[in-house]
Amino acid sequence: MAMLLGRASFLVMTMAMSSALHAADDPSPGGIPPRPTHFVGRIQIGAWAPRAGGTVTLGGAGTTMYVDTDLKLDDREWNPAVEVSLGYGSTLGFMLSGFEFSTDGEGQMPFAANYGSLQFSAGDRYRAELEIQSYALEAGWELWTPVHTDHAHLGLAPIVGGRMLDAEFLMEDGDGTREVGDGTWFGLYGGFGFSLDWHPPGATGMAPRNVHFDAMGAIGPMIGGDGGWIWQVRAGVSVEVLPHIELGFGYRLIEPEAEDGSFDFDTGLQGLVFFGAVTF
Repeated sequence: MAMLLGRASFLVMTMAMSSALHAADDPSPGGIPPRPTHFVGRIQIGAWAPRAGGTVTLGGAGTTMYVDTDLKLDDREWNPAVEVSLGYGSTLGFMLSGFEFSTDGEGQMPFAANYGSLQFSAGDRYRAELEIQSYALEAGWELWTPVHTDHAHLGLAPIVGGRMLDAEFLMEDGDGTREVGDGTWFGLYGGFGFSLDWHPPGATGMAPRNVHFDAMGAIGPMIGGDGGWIWQVRAGVSVEVLPHIELGFGYRLIEPEAEDGSFDFDTGLQGLVFFGAVTF
């Protein structure tokens, strides 16, 4: 599996309900920006620090092993994070996202274990490598606005989407013999999200002009192989420190539980992202 940005990378092109829907126009004198009736966008550049966690199993007599605690594939690495947001009007948004992740490690097996045809005794040397590729297309529609005042806007939206996920887990024993488990799945998911914009009254100088919160959660079945499930969470907060310029941070989690033949893959990624953004 080719890794485009080294050991791990994160590339997201987002057209979703986000601060782009509410921060593209200049604020009105009395409060939050007016609701847009045209295309609005946002370019975000930052760094994501994902870490793998979960289990893998290969073979009918295979041992279920935790990649983070048993095999020590728990490094958290800082990687480029780019996000481009685009929405139309005040309610409709789409998201196209993707990432590629790779990590490896070696050590001594903490217990007797089987991985496919490989058999390890406690203390045997091993090397392990994990690679994940994933791309998603998502749509959301802001149907409810329980709060809309001069200084605050709260929007609630159902979300639907699809995600392709390809995973490969390699193990190698002390003699150099390798065994690989891999699978490709497509997940259909639905969920719910919210966004909150707060425009502090009388903001001037370096005072925040707009504070934006957003979060979503979704779950759905995986198609391909023997199927499974996938669930995901993302959340973030950003502050407009200058007109059309934001600083912020967030959290991303993607958690698949899928099978393909004798390969069971229940390993996800999670981590913080820190970013700067420009709205237009």
